[in-house]
Amino acid sequence: MRAFALVRTLAYALVFFIAWGWAAEAVRRLDPAIGVKPPSWSSPPGYVVLAVGLVLLVAFVLVLPLRGLGTPAPFDASRRLIVSGPYRFVRNPIYVAGVLTLVGYAFAVRSVAVLMLAAVTWLAVHALVVFYEEPHLQRIFGGSYAQYLTEVSRWLPRRPRRDA
Repeated sequence: MRAFALVRTLAYALVFFIAWGWAAEAVRRLDPAIGVKPPSWSSPPGYVVLAVGLVLLVAFVLVLPLRGLGTPAPFDASRRLIVSGPYRFVRNPIYVAGVLTLVGYAFAVRSVAVLMLAAVTWLAVHALVVFYEEPHLQRIFGGSYAQYLTEVSRWLPRRPRRDA
């Protein structure tokens, strides 16, 4: 069962990586019209942030099939409530890593358009989480999810409480 979930996860992740890579490259075409670029010194730190974001994204994506028997895709979600690993520090580690990757890429290639894509992505993901995912998970996992909401931050990673 976990092997099948892992294969599904890798397939979905590949599709998402390709789609987001394509989107980031597509919006870069808007940069000349915007006429503003991040400073040249932002490129090297951007590559570091991009690399960190990608590593975290891959690591966090793999948690789902290994611990929750699901994938990052909302239509094939985890069958278990995962509160360990990166989910001890932040409720949405894949989204955080994904937006971090876009921000890193934006600074690496000095693209305001990609930075704007990252902002729009975060706003869209925030709406998805607040209006769909959290109520859906509350219905599925009940009180244990309600407790998790009080203990772990939605977006900003923080150290878990000792009694959590």
